[in-house]
Amino acid sequence: MKRLYLGLETLLPICGLTLVLIAAPAAADQGDCGQPVSTGGGPTATDALFVLRSGVGLASCELLVCDIDGSCAITAGDALRALLIATGQALSLDCDLCGATTTTTTTTTTSTLPEPAATWDDVRAILGAAGCAVSGCHGSSNPSGGLGNLTNESSGYNELLNEDVFCGGSSYGSRVVPGAPDSSFLVAKLEGFYDCGSPMPLVGSLSPDDVAAIRSWILDGAPQN
Repeated sequence: MKRLYLGLETLLPICGLTLVLIAAPAAADQGDCGQPVSTGGGPTATDALFVLRSGVGLASCELLVCDIDGSCAITAGDALRALLIATGQALSLDCDLCGATTTTTTTTTTSTLPEPAATWDDVRAILGAAGCAVSGCHGSSNPSGGLGNLTNESSGYNELLNEDVFCGGSSYGSRVVPGAPDSSFLVAKLEGFYDCGSPMPLVGSLSPDDVAAIRSWILDGAPQN
């Protein structure tokens, strides 16, 4: 007599076959490490599938059974390890590394206040230290691009915000657009994303922190005080 296992605790004779229908459990039994379903000598492909379902939230399994790699979390990596072991790979079962059957994840959020935006005085100091206000660049003598006295508190500020840039016969708008660093010609020159004129500063470059400070000043509305 042949037996076909399907899934209810009932014997049904059908055409010479006895169907033994064994009801599947609502949840897998929690067995040894790597074996949430099987009870043999090691994990099977069925165990690997159950571990994978647990890793993606479709099933529930304790860490001491399904955390096969000892990472203190059930992931697809545990399922892969179970499958490799089931196919004969010499890998370890490390379910007990966490030392607990359950795990609690605590997320700590550190509240930090945003850095204050740079001031116009800060920006003048940064550009001055980079040599942007020397003669032949943006100093008072022979200023490049018509932008002189760059580090002057009043005239430098006025030329940055209130005078448009003309280069190669085209207008590029204001050098600084308050509130919009990505639309400001000054930022494009400092970051190397420009299509007219020379890089700024002409020799060397500003540090990322210096550029970020200038960006913060512009984003804050580029106030003069």
